[in-house]
Amino acid sequence: IVGDMYSEEVHNCTNKADISGESYIGGIIGRSYSDGYNNSGCINSGSVTATGDYAGGISGYRGNVKDCENHGSVTGGNYVGGIIGYTTKCISTSLNYGIVSGNTYVGGIIGRGYMSKCTNHGNVNGIQYVGGLTGHNKDRGGYSDYGSNYGDIKGETYVGGCAGFLSSAYDLKISALHNSGKVEGISNVGGVAGNVSCTGSKKKGILSMCTNTGDVTGDENIGGLFGTLTISTSSTMTLTSNSTSGIITGKTNVSQLYGLGSG
Repeated sequence: IVGDMYSEEVHNCTNKADISGESYIGGIIGRSYSDGYNNSGCINSGSVTATGDYAGGISGYRGNVKDCENHGSVTGGNYVGGIIGYTTKCISTSLNYGIVSGNTYVGGIIGRGYMSKCTNHGNVNGIQYVGGLTGHNKDRGGYSDYGSNYGDIKGETYVGGCAGFLSSAYDLKISALHNSGKVEGISNVGGVAGNVSCTGSKKKGILSMCTNTGDVTGDENIGGLFGTLTISTSSTMTLTSNSTSGIITGKTNVSQLYGLGSG
């Protein structure tokens, strides 16, 4: 629909064609130069293929996306997402059904960024920072909440049923994430997240009402909820009302809660 978007908004558009290119490839929008403009109500059914980075079922790079759906497969290098490859805005109330494949920063909803009230049904495959909802939740995102993953997730390191890596430059608030898909990796693998990090000066982390019912398999730092949990000495992390019931299999640092904790 749009190759480069500067100040426009895109609403209620549908694409059924297959899209392919090098970088900044999206089913609806290739690249947006600003996250301040809304994109909503869009549906993509075509496959999206990038030989380089930044690929998404709706947008390859940046955008404020809500109420969108992707049904096509999404393939790329780094920053690959079922809805969007990379953005600093919250992706909300969106659905992905397509298979998502990439290298680093690969997510069923977003490759790198944060989301709220999103659901992924597609399988996700990558190498590092791989998650059913988001591959890497960091940057400006202080939260991700109320999301569900039903697809199988496979990677090597920092692999999670919902997120590969959860962190923030601000206080971290993670709540009501659910995974029921199979999660498979080598190191730092968790049913909810591969890694949860609350570091910096006097940061506060809260993780609540997260659940995992999927099996988790790996070698090192394997947990039913989180593969690794990292806290700086001046920060705090509170875990409340979380649960896991999947079968957890590993070799070193294996636990129903989290495999390795530090800080």
